[in-house]
Amino acid sequence: MIIIPEKVVYIKVPKAASTTIARMFWDRYGVEQTATMNGEVATNVRHFFSLEQVGTKVPVLNGNWFFNRSGAFGWHAGYQDLKHVFGEQLRGYHWVASVRHPVARMFSVFSFQVAKGRINASLTEADFTSFCQAVFEGGRDLTQQQHVHTWTQSRWLPAPSEEQELSLIRQENLADDVAALAARVPSFGGVQLAHANRSFQGDWQRFVGPALRKQIEDHYTEDMERFGY
Repeated sequence: MIIIPEKVVYIKVPKAASTTIARMFWDRYGVEQTATMNGEVATNVRHFFSLEQVGTKVPVLNGNWFFNRSGAFGWHAGYQDLKHVFGEQLRGYHWVASVRHPVARMFSVFSFQVAKGRINASLTEADFTSFCQAVFEGGRDLTQQQHVHTWTQSRWLPAPSEEQELSLIRQENLADDVAALAARVPSFGGVQLAHANRSFQGDWQRFVGPALRKQIEDHYTEDMERFGY
C-alpha cells in the first residue's frame, strides 16, 4: 500500500501482523479497510495522474487495487509489483515491511485457512504437519492463495542487493519497532500496542515438534538468515 502524504510504501506481507499495521494508516486517513476501486486504477495513475495528484483525494492506495487480483492476493502487493506500476514516482519513498518468524507464520497461514473453511482440516498436529508437507513438496494441491501466503517473506521485499531504504517491523517486537519508526512515519506516532510475542511464544508450539520446526526453518532459510531469526 502507498501512503502518499507520508511518502511511505508499506509492503503488506501476508500473515505477519500486516493488517494490524495497515489499520494504522487506514484509521489515520479515514480509509475503509474493505474499500474497493476499479481494477483500472493502476493504469490510470501510472499514465494519467501522478501520485501527488491522486493523494489529495485518495491518500492511501491499497494493494488490491493493482492488477485487479484481490481474489488471490488480498490487500497484498510486493516491491516488484509496485515498482513495475509506479517506477520513478516512488523515488524518495520510505519502504516499510513487517515480517515474522517462519514457524509462527506458517501456523498462522494454516489456522487462517482452517478458520475460513478453505482447507479440509482441523487444528491438530497431524493436519498441520500435512499442510506443511504439501508446502515443502511444491504445493500441487494448494490453492493460489495458499501458494501466495506461503511464499518466502523475502519474495515480497526488494532484493538485499538493491539500494533501497527499507525498514523492517518484526511481529515479535511489534510495539518497539513501530515506536522506533514514529519520527519517520507519522501514522505510527502515539499508537499504543501490546508488547506481545516478545519471546516467540504462541499456540503454534502445541502443534510443532522439534523435527517439524527444523523442516520449516530449513524451508525458509532465506528468511531465517535475512531477518536474523
